[in-house]
Amino acid sequence: MYESFYKFKEKPFSLLPDPAFLYLGKQHSNAFATLEYGIMEQLGITVITGEIGSGKTSLVRHLLNKLEANFTVGLIANTHQTLGDVLPWVALAFGLPYQKKTKVELYDNFVKFLIKEYARGKRTVLIVDEAQNMDLDTLEELRMLSNINSDKDQVLQLILLGQPELREMLRQPKLEQFAQRIAANFHLEALSAEETYHYIKHRLKVAGGNTALFETAACEMIYEHTRGIPRLINMLCDMALVYGFSEKQRSINARIIAEVISDKTSGGLFPSELRDKHEIEEFWPRDPQLAKNLNNIANVYRSQGKFEDAESNYKRAIAILENSVGDQHPNLATVLNNLAVLYRKQSKYKEAEVLYRRVLNIVEKAQGPEHRNVYISLNNLVLLYQKQGKYTEAEPLMKRALAILEKTLGPDHPDFAAKLKNLARLQRYLGRDKEAAASEERAAGIEKRVAVQPNHNPTVRLQASPGKSVTSKEPGPVPGPAKKY
Repeated sequence: MYESFYKFKEKPFSLLPDPAFLYLGKQHSNAFATLEYGIMEQLGITVITGEIGSGKTSLVRHLLNKLEANFTVGLIANTHQTLGDVLPWVALAFGLPYQKKTKVELYDNFVKFLIKEYARGKRTVLIVDEAQNMDLDTLEELRMLSNINSDKDQVLQLILLGQPELREMLRQPKLEQFAQRIAANFHLEALSAEETYHYIKHRLKVAGGNTALFETAACEMIYEHTRGIPRLINMLCDMALVYGFSEKQRSINARIIAEVISDKTSGGLFPSELRDKHEIEEFWPRDPQLAKNLNNIANVYRSQGKFEDAESNYKRAIAILENSVGDQHPNLATVLNNLAVLYRKQSKYKEAEVLYRRVLNIVEKAQGPEHRNVYISLNNLVLLYQKQGKYTEAEPLMKRALAILEKTLGPDHPDFAAKLKNLARLQRYLGRDKEAAASEERAAGIEKRVAVQPNHNPTVRLQASPGKSVTSKEPGPVPGPAKKY
């Protein structure tokens, strides 16, 4: 959403590794030089370590983009402690058959593959990302693969990427032989304050935006609260742009950064000093404030007819709320209702019905079966069924909604009379003339008592916030608590 407002060609702070945005400061330049040296000099094993989000994967992608056609590269990215035998994963990385193969067959096939590639003048490189997740036995199995190399010819090169724990693992006596075969290694530190400043400017420039968009004081605050870790910088800058866009601010100042940080720290989600590094990847998906911003952005997309973008943002907001406040919170009902409205606009009636039913269940449990928001939810379902011609399904819901309306507005309110007339029309369509006549008679009595004109335009008064109200001809999003969205 904010891309057009800030005149970006693309999002400048995406969390997805993109070599086009790679910033080669001193640290990353040295790390890349180590990788390049390992490849070009045909070193057996090269190891790059660094904190979560420090840019290791981006460096490797940059390297792969620069490699010539005479390289065959395999990547093992989904490492974990229960990985088991490494050979099936190696075979998968290079597109070799691995199912229903014995360990001996897998090894023999891989050796033949390496020899074939070598004969074609190609050099084979195996990259293992997040190598710290492997157990010691699996790492030792990787080392034994390097035995395929002869003293003269390196038919297989290994590149290991990992978090700082990998360095500790490689120092253990059990992996002494592995450590001895590491020909090049580099530990990637976080960016300095100055590098953080230039990193932000660099990404803004690549995205086609104003490099002065983030004020100097804002950059200083970003460094202070991210400690120079690129992924955290991206997270904070991306949210700052969302906040700035919502306020129509043409520059991102320290106040906006402080607001983003404050919203994150209020729940212990974005501490001023980094805690356990495993929390870094988890704190954003549990942030209700982010869900609020995504919901607001989705509403704008919906109003512009950009339904795919709206749906994507609604779904992200829903996932965040389910993960943070739970699946029975009124705020979740609001976003679910908004997504249901979107589906209704697209004639995705089945999907809309599921969401409206879920909203009804939430507000009933949270606010009671006779709350005004339950009436709104019931009326949304009625409108949906009527749009599909499902009048039999609509009638009992309309009667239930009328009972709530009668209790909240009183039996002599003109809006109640108007809804009775709607019920009568529905009953006429279903052939229930006696019931329709009774509804019409009752509505006429109400109109006579309050002297309502026949062309009265019914409205529903919904409480928006303390001291204010809004008028709606058709129930909209279910209001949450006054301080929420």
